[in-house]
Amino acid sequence: MTDAVTGHGTILKLGDAVGGASTVYTQVSEEVTNIGGVSMSRATHDATHLGSGGWEEFIAGLKSGGEFSVVFNYVPSAAGGMVAMFNAGAVDLQILAPNGATLTFSAVVTGWSSGDFNNVKSEGTLTLKISGAVAFA
Repeated sequence: MTDAVTGHGTILKLGDAVGGASTVYTQVSEEVTNIGGVSMSRATHDATHLGSGGWEEFIAGLKSGGEFSVVFNYVPSAAGGMVAMFNAGAVDLQILAPNGATLTFSAVVTGWSSGDFNNVKSEGTLTLKISGAVAFA
């Protein structure tokens, strides 16, 4: 039997401080419909020299947490939390997966959008850039 899980039931929580100093995390009030995948990457630096045997050589550089988006049902009277996160600039966040796994990290909010006003559900988007390490628990 598989241990795979869906994202249904995932919770996004906002910390009470910034820069990794949060001790209390509270679920965001907006109706979150999608949390983009958190990714990590590492820079590389060319270390090729004249004795590299005709092959490029690289050394590992700094790690980056990448950028991701949070999509939510945009209700103008209830979007204050996401706008407040954008205005704050930097936030501490936790993502709680349905299986109990937790990702905790700091992020800089780089974008906010109310989405389209049309004949279907309006969705807002918050875009974040991870700052520092991601803690997995």
